[in-house]
Amino acid sequence: MLKKLMVLTVVLAVTAFAAYGPIPIPAGVEPDVYPVLPLRDGSITPISSSPAAAPLVAGDQGGVTMYDYQQNGAMGNRIAVDNSGDAQICWMHSEDETFATRDVYYNAWEKASGDFLWTSGVKASGVPRAGYTTMGALSDGRAVIAFHHTPTTDNVSAVVVDAAPKLGAFSSPVDVDPVTVPEQPIWPHIVVGADNVIHVTAHVFGEGNPYNVNYLYYSRSTDQGQTFSPWQVLSQNSGSDAAMAVSKDGSKIAVAWLSGVPVQGYPDKIASSGHINYIESTNSGASWGSPVRVTDGYYPDEAPNTTDEFYLYAWARDLDCAYDAAGNLHIGFGEGPRSYEVRSDTLWFSYFYPYFLRMTHWSEVTNELNVASGPYSQFVPLTEEGDTIWDIYGLHLWGIGQAAGYWSPGLGCWNPQLAAIGSGDDMVFTWTGQWDSLDLSAGMTINADIYAAISTNGGATWGGVKDWTEGDFDENGFGLVAYATNLTNTHSPGSQVGHCESEEYHSAYPWIGSDSILNVTYIHDLFSGSVVQSGPAKDVVTINPVMYLGSNDPAMKMYVGSGPEPTPQPKPSSVEEAPYVEAPVVTLLGQHPVAGSVVFSVNAPGTHASLKIYDAAGTLVKTLFEGTLDGARMLTWDASAVPAGVYFYSFVTPARTAKGRVVVVH
Repeated sequence: MLKKLMVLTVVLAVTAFAAYGPIPIPAGVEPDVYPVLPLRDGSITPISSSPAAAPLVAGDQGGVTMYDYQQNGAMGNRIAVDNSGDAQICWMHSEDETFATRDVYYNAWEKASGDFLWTSGVKASGVPRAGYTTMGALSDGRAVIAFHHTPTTDNVSAVVVDAAPKLGAFSSPVDVDPVTVPEQPIWPHIVVGADNVIHVTAHVFGEGNPYNVNYLYYSRSTDQGQTFSPWQVLSQNSGSDAAMAVSKDGSKIAVAWLSGVPVQGYPDKIASSGHINYIESTNSGASWGSPVRVTDGYYPDEAPNTTDEFYLYAWARDLDCAYDAAGNLHIGFGEGPRSYEVRSDTLWFSYFYPYFLRMTHWSEVTNELNVASGPYSQFVPLTEEGDTIWDIYGLHLWGIGQAAGYWSPGLGCWNPQLAAIGSGDDMVFTWTGQWDSLDLSAGMTINADIYAAISTNGGATWGGVKDWTEGDFDENGFGLVAYATNLTNTHSPGSQVGHCESEEYHSAYPWIGSDSILNVTYIHDLFSGSVVQSGPAKDVVTINPVMYLGSNDPAMKMYVGSGPEPTPQPKPSSVEEAPYVEAPVVTLLGQHPVAGSVVFSVNAPGTHASLKIYDAAGTLVKTLFEGTLDGARMLTWDASAVPAGVYFYSFVTPARTAKGRVVVVH
């Protein structure tokens, strides 16, 4: 039943449309010419999309949720698998149509019984409203789940730990450093190393900073989630989310993110697409190296200030990273065309179909970018003569259907996930997508499938999961196309509410064991499209099953054998490393509330800074520092002489302002 996408010998030029109207069919393109994409049994025609007799994978249901939207971007890890093949999953749960009630749920699937322990899962978060969750597991198998919740009026990132493996009795939420950063980082992602260190990233929109810029923070716990280190800034220009990976031995931690590019003539207007970066720690998060930009020279460093031209960029919110078994870092991300223009000091952008992407891969093994997501709308940008496909065909690479006299939106790929397989640099790259332009719901939203490709050479070439051989690339030429496998292969064209076959928000466990099984969890969206985000399906609520794919599903067996021997390589010297700029930080030390003196730890190397104390009326009480900081410094404020009450501190640098409050008691 698994089908390999066939090589296309000609380029079929088709296109998508922006909010400003359809783009005409290019000269020389025949609208009635359609490719045959054998993704399933039976052929596809331009006018119908016959559903398969049954999905390729049935899956097991671990719970339900009306809140089909699961992340603010990068999927992260919502599944963990132990050595016996037992799987644990978490998800953002709500059965309240208003979503006023929202929690984080957990369930465990046991290989011995072939089923979940609980019919609908158990609640993992505490009493406050919670959501946007990721998870890992300690070496003894206990689940560790992160989310943000609202214990008072503000969202705070928190972590819970199960009392025993697969018990479902979680600790009270431990907030991740609720003191250091006044506006708390949220949308947390975690990974757990083999050394039981819990690593957390989260982000904050930078108040007063350029449009579309977020601060990316990191914290860790070395005592299995009881306490966490102060938030540390990893980047001052991060997209709306980041991805994180841990090596097999736990020593290496990598965080990848997108940094938006400025629009020409407007340095304060930062695009939501741009370059892919990562930063790495080789000592389990104790210290970090310098950021590395892997797309340097590949995308423009400024977005042209016009919506008449479209440029290829990496897109925010479609990103993942993982280590292979040899310890090499891999990054997978979505890229697609976009344009920007500033009008009346407002940043406008071309609105292409949200899923108008292809999946791109970079690794330390190859130090090259290539496309993993297959043919037709997904081309590696190089011809036999060395020309870039993008320059020749432009937007016509993205899009596969025609409707109402113009070319309908291109249907591509989104939500990349990476998983290591074998003993070397073998990798599996999965994504959500749909290349059947006819499989749209009644709301004209894509009924998505889960696709996969495999590489046994560090990502240099990609192929279908089971029936791929490297010789296919030699026979069919120039690296123009790649291969992929449709894992789920479900179809429900024109489906009404409650009847969509759409596999959304999937998360793949990043390690594939000796059984070669890829373990995945996803939301079976019964009316495709997010109910809480803008789009045709907004406010159309369905109770969606939360699914697990793995050992019960033969199609999830990725590879037979352990692959080639590990060939670890050092970071290529050709990758230019950007200088690391440490962000200003202020930390309140000691007991709180304060009865006597309070100590502030401030750090803004080589920067003019000031730290001032104000009372509740906004009157300046004390200037603790004003001048240039050469490094970290401790500043003490004697609060014994002021009346009891609430005071506010303000730490100001040219880059940002950090504020917080101090409660004085006597």
